Amino acid sequence: MNKPLVAAALISLLGCNVMEPEDLGEHACEHVDLTGTEIVAALSRDLDDSAKVEISGEPYTVALPDGAPGYVRIELLEAIDAVLFVGASGVVGSLTECDCPEPLPEPSPNGYCSEDIPEHYHLHLDPGTWHLELSSADLDEVWLMLAPLTTAHVH
Repeated sequence: MNKPLVAAALISLLGCNVMEPEDLGEHACEHVDLTGTEIVAALSRDLDDSAKVEISGEPYTVALPDGAPGYVRIELLEAIDAVLFVGASGVVGSLTECDCPEPLPEPSPNGYCSEDIPEHYHLHLDPGTWHLELSSADLDEVWLMLAPLTTAHVH
């Protein structure tokens, strides 16, 4: 029996709508108005209790320290390609792993909602503990989202 043909026939009979994968940029724009998980950036990379973010495609609102850089932690067991979306320009200072700074690619606006997400970065992250430095003289908090490139997002 041809399983794909049977599945297509069932979907047709049930009236289901098969949706195409959504672009990550569109997904970020749909979530930019959501607060998401609220966390507080740590004052140091050395602190074990620094705020942790997941590469999940879900938003975070990160409270920034007043007058100092803050850090969020990304822990990975395997390498991953991801996109970091940021709701403000000039907030991302650095990305480090094991106290070794990694060069950040040039940010660019999200093509679907550039005013809401003025910067996004394509990242390749190896296994380990990463720290993202965030700071702003003008903002108390920043919206961000890390989404994996390896999985398509479907609504």
